[in-house]
Amino acid sequence: MSLETKDRGPAAETSRNGVHRFAILTAVATFPLLMLGGIVTSLEVGLAVPDWPTTFGYQMFLYPIGKMLESTGVFWEHSHRLMGSIVGLLTVGLALWIWRQESRRWVRWLGFAALVGVCIQGVLGGLRVTLIERVLAVVHGSFAQAFFCLVVVIAVVTAPGWRQAPPAEPRSATRRVRRLALVTTGALYGQLILGALVRHLQMSVLAHVAGALIVAVLCSLTQRSVRRSFADVPALAKPARRLVTLLGIQILLGIVTWLAVRNTVPGAAIPIADVVSATSHVLVGALLLMTSVTLLTRTYRFAAEPRLELPVGEALSDAAEWTGPSVEIAGSVR
Repeated sequence: MSLETKDRGPAAETSRNGVHRFAILTAVATFPLLMLGGIVTSLEVGLAVPDWPTTFGYQMFLYPIGKMLESTGVFWEHSHRLMGSIVGLLTVGLALWIWRQESRRWVRWLGFAALVGVCIQGVLGGLRVTLIERVLAVVHGSFAQAFFCLVVVIAVVTAPGWRQAPPAEPRSATRRVRRLALVTTGALYGQLILGALVRHLQMSVLAHVAGALIVAVLCSLTQRSVRRSFADVPALAKPARRLVTLLGIQILLGIVTWLAVRNTVPGAAIPIADVVSATSHVLVGALLLMTSVTLLTRTYRFAAEPRLELPVGEALSDAAEWTGPSVEIAGSVR
């Protein structure tokens, strides 16, 4: 039976909706994993468990809860590992379900990329512990954000609204909005990397502050461009509005976190408020990146560039007149 045949009928539609819901579940599960990673970093307990893939010699899932509760550092680090395992299992299930059900080849490869990504992420986390290398902590944290966004993209492109939406109306502003969304997404990801460098390697915060200013300008420009040209397209207008809302929250959290770090006494216990502010800053940054990625992805389905008439054959005259049959090019992805 061909993939195209499997795609038809109520049963196939139910299964496709199931893939979408499972992708959302995987993305939702990844978010607390990011939170646990942020807490581990904020408390500086990334090496509380010195071995990997075991936990003090125990198989990870068999480590006694009583021992886990004896130490704050062990509790958070081991919880981070357990949640990572859960996300890994969910990703395996998602990739297999997509590969079995999805007829769009590029979506199937997205599922495969997520499977490879979660394996790489697990190994990076383990090497961070066994090699005691802070640079790997930066890579591990940055890659986690990329994986989160990949799962979000899968959830977006498997949504019923994506599959059932009519062809997008060509608009002249499409290319500008798409490019702004792409640059904004890249800037946000770069900003997250700078934040990881500040947290893990104590790099100067100045580059991170400069990055925040650039991101603020880009988010504002993107939202303004979407509002002007796609206010009537909720699939684009809603994430654009969320972008600037989250930006405001993130700036406030950044200021609070900076003040907390500035007033930290070396060697003293880390205040809970500092852990909450720093971890919240990481999480809102992840939501910002997710929102920008969602907007960028949707521009390929809910926005189209004006159709361009291109001649086939050569028929240039002194008056630069085009002749001959033509083909249409449009910018929408199903």
